[in-house]
Amino acid sequence: MIRNIFAALLAAIFLGACSVTNPPMTGPIQTPLPAVDPKLGPRTFEKSFGFSNSESTMEQLKFDENIVSVFFQAEKDGVSVNDLKPQQLTVSENNIPVSPFDLSADVERSNQVADIVFLVDITGTMVELIETAKVRLKEFIKTSRERGYHTRMCISTFGDYTVKKCNFFDNNPKDPSTETQVKGLLKELSQLQAYRGAGRDPGYPDLDENPMQALVDTAKAPWGADSQRFVILVTDWGFLYSPENIGKNAEAGKLPAPPTIKEVHAAIKASQMKVFAVTRTKHSHAGKDLVWDGYNTPFKDEPGIVQASGGEHFDFDKVLRREISLDHILERILKRINTTYKLTYVVDKVQGLDPTLPVANRNVTIKLTDPAQGVVKKTSTLSSIPTGRPQYKQNFKLSDQAIQPDTMKVLMGDKQVAPAEYTVTKGEVRFKTTPPAGSKLRFVFLYEATEQNLMLEPISLRGTLTPTNTKVYLNDKEASADDVVFAKDLEGNSSVTLANGIMASNDPYGIRKSKALKVKIVTLY
Repeated sequence: MIRNIFAALLAAIFLGACSVTNPPMTGPIQTPLPAVDPKLGPRTFEKSFGFSNSESTMEQLKFDENIVSVFFQAEKDGVSVNDLKPQQLTVSENNIPVSPFDLSADVERSNQVADIVFLVDITGTMVELIETAKVRLKEFIKTSRERGYHTRMCISTFGDYTVKKCNFFDNNPKDPSTETQVKGLLKELSQLQAYRGAGRDPGYPDLDENPMQALVDTAKAPWGADSQRFVILVTDWGFLYSPENIGKNAEAGKLPAPPTIKEVHAAIKASQMKVFAVTRTKHSHAGKDLVWDGYNTPFKDEPGIVQASGGEHFDFDKVLRREISLDHILERILKRINTTYKLTYVVDKVQGLDPTLPVANRNVTIKLTDPAQGVVKKTSTLSSIPTGRPQYKQNFKLSDQAIQPDTMKVLMGDKQVAPAEYTVTKGEVRFKTTPPAGSKLRFVFLYEATEQNLMLEPISLRGTLTPTNTKVYLNDKEASADDVVFAKDLEGNSSVTLANGIMASNDPYGIRKSKALKVKIVTLY
């Protein structure tokens, strides 16, 4: 197959330039073509083909800087430590010292965005609390804007399944255009309600709901890249979980099985959201005392979701009795923002850090240099590239075919790279030093295989050429009968096809040595 393809390419090569009349012999057949006429006597046609360099252009991709943001609080004897300076901290990632880093905090007002999800049970028993919450949330939206806090809020609802997922509305007091989004949030809030009865209640017929699946779904919300993430989970009952308590709808195959507690913890860790849970841990119902672990207490040897997330818990019944107000819960979130420091550094600028690591594998440690000044409590670690970025390339594969190393020329931009700065192995170039991000690379070279370096053009002649009346010379050496095939094309013109053997490694016609092929066709009458 390869022989025939190559033969077809060369077949039409050789009838390009007449030494007598020198007509154009390449490209489409010219009319009239020179005829092979016995009355004219011997005629000669010649065509030369030189080696042509191959080129490959590549670029070292330029990735965004991976900026790691770590949020923490500093306390001494239960009191917040304010006005910390960078020199008071020792920072490391995976035991590698981090320097430089930036530190910012504002105990009065944080410029950091707070993403807040109001995740609420909308089953039939939630009517009273929802109606109260609508009033308080409306006030919170208004007052947080007036006080200069930049928040993004959304409402997500659930029963035995997630009814409505999070769609954030921006509430930025510094951007007047976000007032339109605030109106959208308030409209959505006004439509919030609990549903009762079969066919309407998304929790029917179970008493336990599925807040754990709702948390898993919320973990996938469109969080801001460096926002602090809070979830206010509100439900008055226990939760479904796999595999023991999947609920009647899942048992009947109407709904997917709820997640396991481990899956919930994994989602919380991946999203780094803080869960502020307004739930019951104990309740009397139908003469039975019910206890619900997993919200604020351990469950199946796993910590509760509040502890796992670093959030806070509020007793549902106390909220219902107004011993704890929703205002208080919302203020607790703002307090978290007020007392939080933000430490940032660029991974690529810290020697020894691995840019490919996902944020989950970046174990960042922050300590006060003087332990007597207090202790640091990390709240979250975020990254502008959460999954890590690819490593910058040091090897560039140009071809599956072998390249002649001594012919390689590399240019980085307009500057040629010294041969000592790279090596060529088969079809790949390896740099000793990783090329800079965004650099443009151009590679010029010849292949090891001779046939890949020749640019051949078709040649055709009128008349009938045969081994009897025609001789073919390659680089002034008569071609072997095995290396030449005479043929007719569909228009009756003659062509000469050369076999792959002329490109053999022993270079029988000196093509590789001279880096050229001169074809001469001589008719013998």
